Amino acid sequence: QHHEAEGLQTTLQEAREKHLTVSIAGKRHSMGGHTFYQDALVLDMTSFNKILAINSEEKTIKVQSGATWGDVIEAINPYNLSVQVMQAYNGFTIGGSLSVNVHESDPRYGSLIESVKSFTLLLANGTIVNVSRTENPELFGLVIGGYGMIGIILDAELYLTDNNIYLKEEYLI
Repeated sequence: QHHEAEGLQTTLQEAREKHLTVSIAGKRHSMGGHTFYQDALVLDMTSFNKILAINSEEKTIKVQSGATWGDVIEAINPYNLSVQVMQAYNGFTIGGSLSVNVHESDPRYGSLIESVKSFTLLLANGTIVNVSRTENPELFGLVIGGYGMIGIILDAELYLTDNNIYLKEEYLI
């Protein structure tokens, strides 16, 4: 499944050999350019945009980190499912949102970390590890909200919820 990561592994090896700083980019909307450095090697993750699996019974989706929330929503709509947490704009990437640990305005859910089941991480040394609350748990909270400092998120499995339809009524007084 991670044969696509071989190019990233090779690039990271070259960056280590040339002592280059590496920046990770999705849609490049990080507020204030937190993840960009002068003369850095920029890894554009937007080609890692596949929906890998949808489990409608367990209400989960596994998606590559360069996919956008719009991609996720389009994929899960036929299952009558919805994301639990995302920011208001659906054009951000999953990896970018995980990297900054976005939050939702819905008081039922906290920040994005609450809806993450697991993710796959490419470490700077080229090793790929699975991360969850039980597998490599020391990395779980460091990577989500870690702005790419620990490694590159390759894909993530997120918890979903039912897609409820609300009717809005307004009354003039």
